[in-house]
Amino acid sequence: MYYAAGLLGQLMKREIPADIQPEALHDLVQEWLKEFTPSDGHEKHLAHMLKYYHPQMDRYDEQMKELLQMGLQESRMWERLSS
Repeated sequence: MYYAAGLLGQLMKREIPADIQPEALHDLVQEWLKEFTPSDGHEKHLAHMLKYYHPQMDRYDEQMKELLQMGLQESRMWERLSS
């Protein structure tokens, strides 16, 4: 959820506190989704995943903070990388 929320924040040009807890992030994302209009299938899928995601409210660690920042800074959104 943290990476996906970061992507949404980037798409909507919104800030997300780096140390936001799961419940607060979930509530924030749900509010943003009310005004988000997907421009393509990728964004529609992202919105769908976030809308129906139910986080474990008592689970938070440093990796979640990193995933959030990765989503907020993603430069190759929706691009497949070949290996």
